[in-house]
Parts: sequence; structure tokens; C-alpha cells
Amino acid sequence: MRLTGGDKAPRFTVEDLNGAVLDLEEYQGRYVLLNLHRFSRCPFCNLRVRELALATPRLRAIGVHPVAVVHSSAKSVRRHMVDDGLPFPIVPDPSMAVYRLYGVERSWWGLLRGMLRMGTIVKAVARGHVPLPNDWRMNGMPADILIGPDGRIVEAHYGRDMGDHLPLERVEALVSASPAASG
Repeated sequence: MRLTGGDKAPRFTVEDLNGAVLDLEEYQGRYVLLNLHRFSRCPFCNLRVRELALATPRLRAIGVHPVAVVHSSAKSVRRHMVDDGLPFPIVPDPSMAVYRLYGVERSWWGLLRGMLRMGTIVKAVARGHVPLPNDWRMNGMPADILIGPDGRIVEAHYGRDMGDHLPLERVEALVSASPAASG
């Protein structure tokens, strides 16, 4: 079941790519941008991870802490997604436990719609992100969940296709409009 703004964010405790325990409860009092990506060879996800890495200083300056989750094994994430490390935690979740908690869905229509984003696919392939399935979950959709300092969801964006993410400008606008931002 999809979550919406105002819902309590489901708590989870997982191990990140570096073996550190990540407990969502530790982020209490801060904004979290939870990015639920597709598999590690997904070209759209690789571009989004790069976008997040470049934007992390800007996001942290307004109090937003990105956390990425990928439904691939740690080995696959290291091999296909992380090249020079990332300035935020990345969580391999091959069992898709976090995805189930947050109601992230699969869609063959979303996969087909995403294929219409040829410019993005070409850009990703040019960067070396070949869109080959490494775990046969091609139809997984992405989701971006902005969680507020109170542990409630500010906005839940469920991708309509494999390249549909919550724009970072929207995240910044939501945080700047928040009463917590002015106080």
C-alpha cells in the first residue's frame, strides 16, 4: 500500500553498503530523502545516484539527508553503481524488505513508458551504465520519500515510469516552506 503525506514513515534497521547499521530512528529531528531505486544496472537509477551525489552538499545545507536503497546485492551495487563512494548511505536490499514497507510497486507499463526516455538512456549508456538486468526485476519502479523531522512523510513520490523521480527542486521547496525550516 502506497504511503502519503502525513503518514508515519515505517521504521527500518538495515546494513548499508559499508556494513554500518542504519536505523531510520537515528534521523529523528532531521529531514530524510529516502530514494528507493531499481536494480544496480538501471541507467536511470545510476544517473539519479550521480545527481544526488552532486546535490548532497546543497541538500545537507538545508537539513536534508539522502539515503539510497537499491534492490540488488551489495556485490552488484559495488560493481555497477558505486565508483568513487557516495556522500550518503546506500543500502543494498535484494529481499526488497524496505520496498514492501513503503509500498513500492512494479509495473510493466512503467517499464515501457520509461523506454520512451531515450535521451536519458543514451546519456546513461554513454557514462557506461548498460541497462542489463542483473536480478531480473526489470519492472520495479522507483520511489522518493521525503520524511520530515517528526518522522512523518512530507511527500511520497512513486515513479510512474523507471526514470520518474521527485525533482530535487521540489524537495528544496517543501523544506523551505516547512514550519520547521523557519523555526
